[in-house]
Amino acid sequence: DGIRDVERSRGLGDVYKRQLSKLNENFIIPVKHRYGVNTGLCFVGDVGGASRREYTAMGDAINLAARLMTEAKYGDVLVGEKTITTCGEKFITSGGDLVPVKGKAEPVRLYYLEDQITRGVSPEQMIGREDELKQAQEFINKVIQGNPSQLLIAGEPGTGKSLLCANIKQMAARAGLHYTEGACFKYSEKTPYEPLKTILSGFLNLTSRASQKQRKQALLRYLKKINESEWEPLIAPLFDYFPPAPPQLKNLPEDIKKEKIRNILCRLFCEINKNRLSLLIMEDVQWVDNASFEIIESLLGKQFAPGVVFLCRPGDTYEKLKNKSGVRTIKLAGLSRENSQKLFLSVLKDIVPNQDIIERVIEKSGGNPFYLEEMAKAFRELGAKKFSSCDNIPSGIESVITARIDNLGEAVKKTVRTASVIGRVFAYNVLCSIYPDRKRIGKLRGYLDELSHLDLTPLERRQPVLEYMFKHI
Repeated sequence: DGIRDVERSRGLGDVYKRQLSKLNENFIIPVKHRYGVNTGLCFVGDVGGASRREYTAMGDAINLAARLMTEAKYGDVLVGEKTITTCGEKFITSGGDLVPVKGKAEPVRLYYLEDQITRGVSPEQMIGREDELKQAQEFINKVIQGNPSQLLIAGEPGTGKSLLCANIKQMAARAGLHYTEGACFKYSEKTPYEPLKTILSGFLNLTSRASQKQRKQALLRYLKKINESEWEPLIAPLFDYFPPAPPQLKNLPEDIKKEKIRNILCRLFCEINKNRLSLLIMEDVQWVDNASFEIIESLLGKQFAPGVVFLCRPGDTYEKLKNKSGVRTIKLAGLSRENSQKLFLSVLKDIVPNQDIIERVIEKSGGNPFYLEEMAKAFRELGAKKFSSCDNIPSGIESVITARIDNLGEAVKKTVRTASVIGRVFAYNVLCSIYPDRKRIGKLRGYLDELSHLDLTPLERRQPVLEYMFKHI
């Protein structure tokens, strides 16, 4: 299928890159490689007469895959739009521009494969959230129709905001919607535009590998479209490059600069969405900075504005957003007793505690899906005997997590403790630099793999640096 085809092409590319670098040391003219992947119907079989026959594949989808290969840069995988529609939620891509291709009357949208997503957009089944999923699909349908729409997903920690968002990403990918996301953090809520930096790069198809020249070209291309290229020095810092500003721009009052940035970014989002329907996702909006909030708020009701999804905990920001005209709200409450039991038993799999224990777990969970999942994992890891008495069942998520961590080996526990000093999201290289047991640095990836497998610190991203995230914070 499409997913396996893209995975194989990416895997082959990695293998060939390693092997050919050694092989090419013996050649004057190096051997190069590139790949094209497309999805569609084709004819596969023996072709020819009695004297000469060969096994081949033919059809429009095959021809386009060949054209994609010739358009690709050496060492890269170029993927067609139909493949992205089929399985794009599994991969990180860049590009998405319309390109004229030989044999096609209309330009074709092409995507460069950057990485495979290991987390987040392969959603698990959501138990007891049928109404919420239906509302989410209605929201996506509205975005596809080109109607400016904003969706607020609110709930206490552990109620399933991220999982619902993962389902929304899958819906968007299936509908051919481009989506990009950014997260707000407690430590950056006073830093202007911090979550927008990631979102803007995603909207302009800039990957972590993009050079300063590429970032400049991408930004200027769109600034020229909206006749604002002279304001580049004001916007460029959001793309991590810093051209010199002329005196008249440098001496502008800060409130005028802020208003101009807001105006330009709103127009920029709308211009990009006009050419390619897009979805903007912002997580943990309860920590959003004021400047970013004002910009996203300004998109409400604007013609050609992209769809926006907010993930937020209850609080002041939630109250502001839910009262905005045009914002649809999905507030995730606790699961019913019936759905709580269904979720708990589904994660337990082949372990079936007695009904008194099940009832006690459900009572202490308050319908919180995360508590139920973590409690079921604790049953599997620690053994049902550990919780044979109702008095032994932890009363909160923190207690369940602590019990699971206490069951780990000493070296893995030390890894958790050290990583927790860095923050919710921690980079592998930073962890290496502060890990106290220098003799075990070589085993650190193994410890992290174990923690990721247990879903305590799942892999967050591979590029530009390897990062993991504490799921339970």
